[in-house]
Amino acid sequence: RLRKKARTFVHNAGSNNSQYLDRNGTSLLLKALPHIKSPIKLIFRSRDTNWGVDDERVDFRLGDADYDTLWDEGDVFIFPEAYNGLCLPLQEAFAAGMLVMAGDRFPINTWLPQEPLLPVEEYKKIRNDWQDLEIANYNYIELAALIDYWYDKDIEILSNKGLEWAKKNSWNELEPIYKRILND
Repeated sequence: RLRKKARTFVHNAGSNNSQYLDRNGTSLLLKALPHIKSPIKLIFRSRDTNWGVDDERVDFRLGDADYDTLWDEGDVFIFPEAYNGLCLPLQEAFAAGMLVMAGDRFPINTWLPQEPLLPVEEYKKIRNDWQDLEIANYNYIELAALIDYWYDKDIEILSNKGLEWAKKNSWNELEPIYKRILND
């Protein structure tokens, strides 16, 4: 749906398994929260961890969310992820018309609008059990400032960009292309 003003922000913390090296940016967001001056509403979803959030602006929701309504609420999706590929939650939120606040890093910054992306402070290279990872680190004060900057702004143009992107990347548009490629 078309989102008009950036008032309700959403963060999906995921599960304990998704917190490896702050993949979803949950710890970063919690560190930024006391520095956010705006009267935002933050819908904070977590599957299995009570983060001990104590802030009247936060609507904490523990447990699995219904996928069919996952993107119904909110205007802005905050997900300053440390590492991911094309990241399905970012794609789904953008396709749902939300302003997406993520990290300004490849490949995210090749398809999302640049304005609400959080600059990377530094990259760290690590090796886990099966691969090398480049982890993006962000500044929590910059995240708080970015949230304050966008709060109550008109986001209709960026919301429309997400809805247009959704149509362009819909199954109806892509199916004939995939079939043509697979049949050649």
